[in-house]
Amino acid sequence: MPGIHRIRSAKLTILSIIAALLWTMASTSAGRADTWEVVKCPNKGSLNVWLLDVATISATDAWAVGESWSSNGSNYASFVTRYNGKTWKTVNVPGVAGRQTYLHGVRAISASDIWAVGGSKDANGHTLIMHYNGSKWTVVSSPSPSSARDVDLLSVVAAAPNDIWTVGTWHSLNPSDRSKTLILHYDGSTWRIVASPNPGQGNNYLLGVAALSTTTAIAVGGAWSYDNKSVKTTVLRWDGKTWKTAPSPALPDRVEAEGPDRTNTGGFLTSSLLYEDLKGNKSYFVGGLSYSRSNALVSTAKATTAAPKWKSVACPAVSPYGSFIDGFASADGDNRVVGVGGAYAEAAGYRAVVEVFSPSGSTWKGAVSLDGLTGITADTVLAAVSPWLSTPKSPKVASPTFWAVGHSRNSDGKYQTLILKGVLSD
Repeated sequence: MPGIHRIRSAKLTILSIIAALLWTMASTSAGRADTWEVVKCPNKGSLNVWLLDVATISATDAWAVGESWSSNGSNYASFVTRYNGKTWKTVNVPGVAGRQTYLHGVRAISASDIWAVGGSKDANGHTLIMHYNGSKWTVVSSPSPSSARDVDLLSVVAAAPNDIWTVGTWHSLNPSDRSKTLILHYDGSTWRIVASPNPGQGNNYLLGVAALSTTTAIAVGGAWSYDNKSVKTTVLRWDGKTWKTAPSPALPDRVEAEGPDRTNTGGFLTSSLLYEDLKGNKSYFVGGLSYSRSNALVSTAKATTAAPKWKSVACPAVSPYGSFIDGFASADGDNRVVGVGGAYAEAAGYRAVVEVFSPSGSTWKGAVSLDGLTGITADTVLAAVSPWLSTPKSPKVASPTFWAVGHSRNSDGKYQTLILKGVLSD
């Protein structure tokens, strides 16, 4: 899997690139539909750009990160855009001399404490971690595996301002070696690499992370077989001392695989969310791709200090060929979980979808393709979703609002940023 565009791969290119987009999502709740609309967002002239993660501080302050690159697949650079309450604008961020850079994850602890993660590359691969202190972005010193060819940090989460995890993958300079899991931890002053298992004989990836406390966290991804034709879901658990392999969600019974990856079997996890219901009960939501069924792979488990016990969630089949969940989010004071992902259509490739889960009813409220949106062509993907935060928490939030980010591809084949605003019905 060359290059690094590459590994959110498991998130983006493992499937190919997603086509078409979402417009208005019908909802069965009181009286009106959930709505999703495209908002104007910046690009980088002739360069390709896509967005891979988004974090929201308030209704007037949000950040999205990703990468830009030239049409020949070179000149990668970090891309950051900020919402100021009215518009999204590009923010200049520092690079690393002599290296190409890319950002794949972002987490906002407060308006003056924001972390973004990704990677950089010269002859070798390196981790890239950046911090925003309320006035400027800086590149923070972070370690990298020795003799790394490619390195990519894909997700970041904060248990506390001085207890932050970021996870991803790396590949050595030896072409016969396989990709390995990578976990870094920040203790308030220094980032360090923490040892992590590699359950598969083939390539191993970590794509999402969620923290219950300073002594309990999970990281999710996939572990491939030696021939890279079958993959098992991966869950690693932090017990306060070490990361260990934990029970993973069971995959459904094998059926004939279809779509672009019909030669593969099994499944992997692309995202994880720590969810708190209105009664204060906490659960992990994990989602991803199952090559053996047409609907996305989603499971939940009570979030405790013990190893998770997973329960499968029945998702509506939005495609006869295959679909996946790429990101989860929930709003304070609301009992619903929003998932964004993709569904394969034989004629058009992948299209993006939104699904809304109501845990109290154990059902998905809606799964909608937003096809036919004016100005959106094929090859469109939503990679992440984040709610506008409400402060203080309230028992009930009317019409919670979300940002969803990704990219679309125009008729000239150039990738462009995509940002949607979604409002859930009451």
